[in-house]
Parts: sequence; C-alpha cells; structure tokens
Amino acid sequence: MTAATRLLVVKCLADETGEDPEAIAAAGHLDVGDRDYVNIVNRLEAFTDRTLDLLAGGNRRLVVDDLCARITGTARGAGHG
Repeated sequence: MTAATRLLVVKCLADETGEDPEAIAAAGHLDVGDRDYVNIVNRLEAFTDRTLDLLAGGNRRLVVDDLCARITGTARGAGHG
C-alpha cells in the first residue's frame, strides 16, 4: 500500500461525509449510512478504474487499510477492472 493510495481513500471518505480527514486517518475506519457508502464505493471505483466488489455486502464500516488493499489488488477477493 502506498501513502498516495491511503491519502486518496481518506480524502474520498472525508469529501463524501464531511468528516475530518485527520480523524478518519487516526481511527482507521468510518461508519457510514447506506447512501454515503454507495457514493464512496462508486467514487473510489471511478478514481481507480477498479471494481472493488463492496456493494453487495451489508457492512457499512469502511476500513481505510482494507480499501487500500482492494485498490492495490493485495486483498483477497479484490476486484479487477
């Protein structure tokens, strides 16, 4: 995982929700509602031109490191665009 990928994920989470990026980075995760979740996943997929295979699940906790691993293709089951 690169620092740039982590920054992109944190920025996307913060831009979509209005939460403080430093607080998101420190916590390492963000719990969101259904609408924010879909918007964030769609935005990350568009930024990275990858399918992250996250829309089918019911979990609405977005973990920064897990998102970074999916984007970089290091997560098991990560989609490939």
